[in-house]
Amino acid sequence: MPPPDAEQRMNIATDFYTRFNFPLCLGAIDGKHIRIKKPASSGSLYYNYKGFFSIILLAVTDSQGKFVVVDVGWCGSNNDSGVFHKSVLGQSLAPGTLNLPTEGTIPQTDIKLPFVFVADDAFPLKDNIMKPFSHRQLTREKEVFNNRLSRARNVVEGSFGRVAMMWRLLQRPMDVQPNTATDIVKAITVLHNFIIIEEPNLVSPCNSAGEQLQARNNLTGFQGSITNGINRSTNNALRVREVFMKYFTSPTGAFPWQNDQCVSVTRPTPD
Repeated sequence: MPPPDAEQRMNIATDFYTRFNFPLCLGAIDGKHIRIKKPASSGSLYYNYKGFFSIILLAVTDSQGKFVVVDVGWCGSNNDSGVFHKSVLGQSLAPGTLNLPTEGTIPQTDIKLPFVFVADDAFPLKDNIMKPFSHRQLTREKEVFNNRLSRARNVVEGSFGRVAMMWRLLQRPMDVQPNTATDIVKAITVLHNFIIIEEPNLVSPCNSAGEQLQARNNLTGFQGSITNGINRSTNNALRVREVFMKYFTSPTGAFPWQNDQCVSVTRPTPD
């Protein structure tokens, strides 16, 4: 599928703010292992660390749950970190390579920040990828940020949950060659988008709890952290996240409901 153009990206960012109260967001990123049966004469090429054979899917969705970037077909034995950094998606997020809008202003403020994608702990923190704060010494401000990010990121989990429920062949190992499995997954993402656009009543809200559960149960997500010494978070990426956090807890950026979602002010460091 062709990547969004400049106007479409701005519309995506506007809709993320309207739906999920997360400004300057261009999409939600996630990765999954798609089960396949062991291909003939493939050895351990597709055997992943979770103990089954798979191909790897990386995807970005917009605020409505439509897939806007899909990169699928990596061998399951690949390290998740290596897949992300070598993938079309990972490389395209490098500065200046995806024709992304570089900077925007947070609504009702004069705060300028990069446009970003939202992701979970498995992905690296970068200037244009926001991930949650660690649960170590989690302050109320950090917890508010994590909750706001989670609301926006859940849209991609909902999309994976939907495709797992609507195309049940994803709930068991596909008995086809990896190239065919790759084509099937690509076709599913296109059909999924078509249904959202043309038959929205056939799908439930994209961040419903049931879909989240289905996404976790039927598709295996990335594990650990997609970081290494070379890709350590930059000081600017840390600064960008801090500015988002301060905005979310400011009188301008806060919402009454967000404090109700905070479990505690601080949490002890796990043993």
